[in-house]
Amino acid sequence: MTAAASFDAPESFFTVFTVFLSLCGCLWVASGAGDDDSAMFPSRSREEPAWRSGLVISGATLSAVTLMALIGLVALTGYDGMMLSLGVVMGLVLLALLFAEPLRRAGGYTVGDAIAHRFPERSVRLALGLATLCVCLPYVVLQLTAIGSLSAFVLGLTSSGAKTACILVIGCLVVSLAVSGGVRGTGHVQLVKVVVLLLVTAGAAFLVLDRFAWNPDRLLGAATAESGLGDAYLGPGVQYGSGPMAAANRLGQLITVALAVCCLPHVTMRVLGAPGGRAMRTAMRWAVGQLIAISALLLVIGLGAAAILGGPALSKADPTGSISLLLVTQVLSPGGILVSAVFSAVFLTALTTVADVTLAAAGSVARDLLPRRPRPGTESVPDRTATPVGRRPWWAPSPSACPCPPPAGTCSCSRPWP
Repeated sequence: MTAAASFDAPESFFTVFTVFLSLCGCLWVASGAGDDDSAMFPSRSREEPAWRSGLVISGATLSAVTLMALIGLVALTGYDGMMLSLGVVMGLVLLALLFAEPLRRAGGYTVGDAIAHRFPERSVRLALGLATLCVCLPYVVLQLTAIGSLSAFVLGLTSSGAKTACILVIGCLVVSLAVSGGVRGTGHVQLVKVVVLLLVTAGAAFLVLDRFAWNPDRLLGAATAESGLGDAYLGPGVQYGSGPMAAANRLGQLITVALAVCCLPHVTMRVLGAPGGRAMRTAMRWAVGQLIAISALLLVIGLGAAAILGGPALSKADPTGSISLLLVTQVLSPGGILVSAVFSAVFLTALTTVADVTLAAAGSVARDLLPRRPRPGTESVPDRTATPVGRRPWWAPSPSACPCPPPAGTCSCSRPWP
């Protein structure tokens, strides 16, 4: 028999949430840089431990929408939701295997800086900067909309105006924290978020398994029986149906999620600032391992939500299943401590994600879109993203075909050297 799918905020909810958010805000501000340049583009002279960089990279991969959507899809669609969580892990694995090391060797602070070593034209930087903004703006709107709607639901506000007010207040809070903390401060809070998220999801998964006597077969059987889908719950086809077109849709969704996670601007920003060489590979192993652990815990919680609350009740409370995490933790821990910690972790996840995306967009605007003008007294400092002296650009002729020794101003047989 399933439990009622309704949410009532416990008495300790707002106390725990306020204290937790205040501590994280103090850490955010205290660990930030003292000037704007260091806040946006921190120095790489101080290398962080590889495990810490790995946890920060995996924290940038996990967003509030990802957490809520994965649990909801597993609870409502079963196998199809499990495949979506696999796509998130595949995206970070793809980044670790193919792109992390080339980005690290290229250096810079944005993807435009990394590509500028091979394609020094201004148009390439403009194209990459515009592409970054086209990704960041909808991503920020999606995250703010999700956490704003969830906050309004927790507060018991149902009107569209109240939801809009929640979104605006949270957006102002994120912008102020991003400006005060910068990339370094957001990295420290990302680390706290990952640790808290691991503890909270591990506690919820522990209670789910304990409820079913630590028997995975019993958990799967209960989830299948209460999902309202029967045996189709553990097979493909719930989300897209059956047939060749449905199989192509599932494969396309898996590839899209993997490529999206691999190319997110705030994730590549963290990879570009990671330590080099062997430490980089160790950091990516930490990131992939932590993401696999989080995905496994979310899978258990999603199955527990279907088994305890039932698919029809979850669909009635929220057709998207986004509030499944709050509903199942409320049933698992009636005292309210766990659900308060869960909401605090989800809220912090949204804040860090939006702050990271905001910083990535601001860095792309500063480095790629705006014209690069040297400051007074720094005209002689070379630009790291320019073509080094002695390296032949891709469009220049070979030395044997050009009599002018580089860099000798304007050559009669080629374009001017940069």
